[in-house]
Amino acid sequence: MLILQGGDCAERFSDCTQKIIQIKLRILLQMSLVLIWGSRKPVVRIGRIAGQYGKPRSKPTQIVEGVEMASFKGDNVNALEASKEARIPDPKRLLEGYFRSSATLNYIRALTSGGFADLVLK
Repeated sequence: MLILQGGDCAERFSDCTQKIIQIKLRILLQMSLVLIWGSRKPVVRIGRIAGQYGKPRSKPTQIVEGVEMASFKGDNVNALEASKEARIPDPKRLLEGYFRSSATLNYIRALTSGGFADLVLK
């Protein structure tokens, strides 16, 4: 048995769209198909998707155009916009992250149970 893990290091709230989710899922399924055909072994697919909205940083601050501000730590924590105000951690962003994670997982469930992962020869 083989394990395939794929996905982004960090996701953005703006990437929580039907099109982007379908593309990520399709790539994971296509990679697993190559492994199955090449190895003749079953593949367990692990998607790093639907909740990678935090981004650890090695330094708590960064300098942008001569101004020191908090580092961007992912959409779950603060905003990417390079301003001191946008970089203030906002706990409400966790609720947005939870909603987007849930919506993504529900959409992936609907796709896979609705035939998105089926092999169809045309």
